[in-house]
Amino acid sequence: MCQEMAFGACDAIVLAGTYDSLFVEVGGNPVAKPFLELGGLPLVVRTVDALLRAEGIREVFVVGERAALDEALECRAGQAAGRLHVMQQAQGILDNAYRAFFHGVLPSRGFPAPPADRFEPGPVGEYLQSHPEAAGVPALFLTADLPFISPQDIEQFLRAVPERAALAVGVVDWSLLARHFEELGVGPEQLFRWKLGGIPLRGLKIRITNVFFARPASADPRLYGLLDRVYGNRWLLDERGKPRAANWKRITSAVLSHSRVVNPWWRHARAVVNVVPTALAGLIARALDGGCAPLAWPARLLLGKKDVEFTASLLLGVEAVMVQTASWGAAVDVDVEQTYRFLAGDGERAWRQLSAELESPAPAAGEMT
Repeated sequence: MCQEMAFGACDAIVLAGTYDSLFVEVGGNPVAKPFLELGGLPLVVRTVDALLRAEGIREVFVVGERAALDEALECRAGQAAGRLHVMQQAQGILDNAYRAFFHGVLPSRGFPAPPADRFEPGPVGEYLQSHPEAAGVPALFLTADLPFISPQDIEQFLRAVPERAALAVGVVDWSLLARHFEELGVGPEQLFRWKLGGIPLRGLKIRITNVFFARPASADPRLYGLLDRVYGNRWLLDERGKPRAANWKRITSAVLSHSRVVNPWWRHARAVVNVVPTALAGLIARALDGGCAPLAWPARLLLGKKDVEFTASLLLGVEAVMVQTASWGAAVDVDVEQTYRFLAGDGERAWRQLSAELESPAPAAGEMT
């Protein structure tokens, strides 16, 4: 119900690339994480099933190793009535996203595909100048390693995306996720080691989900180079849950460099005034959140939802929002082998128990302020 949506039904892109993927040895063979199985289904099939059953999703484009995807999704292709498309991967997540949107989504809506099959800011900019109406085309991006994703997660997120948004990032109350894992003997420190930790904001610790809404043709093409650099430094915490200061610094530097290039001086100056305190507050809040949580409180005051959205919108040059949903099903991914081993071990006991709990009425979640 893509906001019955303020932006109409939208297409979905599943990022299932394997070039830099986690591989886990199963039965003596290395298996890329999109093809790891839980409940008898590869994770990528679980994501595709949720999308095909969700209201408001038009067509689904899966980009990855085509031969393996064709085999995994063979039975779904016949059921999807032409809505499911598999595309061969490139060698990076940026080119995969570009290929799926510009060579998949846009042609499916009547636009010609750009000549280049890899992302290049100059040619993409020229293409968008020639096809300005493409700016309104929305897409939903998901990764292919989501053990608990459901149609309801997708519908709930899409219903909450405001009409004005050019970019929306899904978030959940991290305490809900942590509570369920703790019942299975997995504490906060272990979650951080599994890259399933929370980010302390004002009033709430959040976990970013793996569901994103975007209008890719509405932004300056140079933005995507920035997002690629941010993605390359995305691990802001180490295995102990402590901040990786070098990655925080690289991301802040990349963001400010991008802002200086794409914004007029006054907008860039405004962005600097906002982003530096925000980045420092985030680093301090994360560093103190463990054993010295009360000391993190002053820094978290600078990290309100509106503050973060305002700063992100300034820097990116588009309207960026965080969308909080009640279910944490889209917030658990498989980024490290230990996560999969835990979910799959003992006859998939943990995966089955967590799946059952997600189907129960959700407890009250906190609210971002």
